Amino acid sequence: MGVNMIVYQLVNEYKRFDEVLAITLTGSGASGKNDFFYDIDVDVILKDEIDINSRREILKKFSDTIETNSGKYGEKDIFILRNSTTQIDVSYYTLDTLKENLFNVVDKCKASVGYTTCLWKVVSGAFIAYDKENTFKNLQKRYRVAYPEKLKLNIIDKNYYILRDSIASYYNQIDKAINRGDLISVSHKICKFLDSYFDVVFAVNEMPHPGDKRLISIINSKCKKIPKLLSEGINTLIENSCTCDRSILRNMDEIVDDLKEFLIEEGIKVS
Repeated sequence: MGVNMIVYQLVNEYKRFDEVLAITLTGSGASGKNDFFYDIDVDVILKDEIDINSRREILKKFSDTIETNSGKYGEKDIFILRNSTTQIDVSYYTLDTLKENLFNVVDKCKASVGYTTCLWKVVSGAFIAYDKENTFKNLQKRYRVAYPEKLKLNIIDKNYYILRDSIASYYNQIDKAINRGDLISVSHKICKFLDSYFDVVFAVNEMPHPGDKRLISIINSKCKKIPKLLSEGINTLIENSCTCDRSILRNMDEIVDDLKEFLIEEGIKVS
């Protein structure tokens, strides 16, 4: 059975729950990339939570390998299709969670530390596979709007200074972790550093954040405004991340200096 048919059957299974308002496809599957069948993200929009046992009964029809993770906005089921290597991620969002996040981010222009506009991307860029009473379509229409200038500036202000120029910056935290030989802390803070760095780059391009997959590839192919050292600097930082020495800080200096120059060229004031 083809993966397209399996996804169709999966959608039909979830449709039977009264709690389900809409089901959408995102990721490569929604964007039309050639690797659609190997990067399938299904988002289930709910009025109330579905208990984990009921979800697993559905997924057992398609998989023998199932995991459940809790995320910032809800739970996620991850499974490998039976007799296949194809992974499918099913994320669960309540409609109230989406509405609250979109109101805070798009309407009120509230920035977060990293991934500020991810749920906006989840809604605005999704392909609708099922939609009870046009609930999701109406939400999508409401938030397919121009990127607010205030939101862009707030994201930059929130995420740029925490890279290196504040007391609690990732740079200073990594400096302390290197001094105590704490490789695990160094690796963790580098990930957080990159979260904020990418949030700034996507904000400058007025592009909702696409999530945690293929970020450099997406930036190089879809963003018109790119810091000069983005690919080289990030690849070098990742390569150095296991050394736990001060070469990491020199690399971070280069990345932040380059980002600062990039922001100034875009007419954005940073100190």
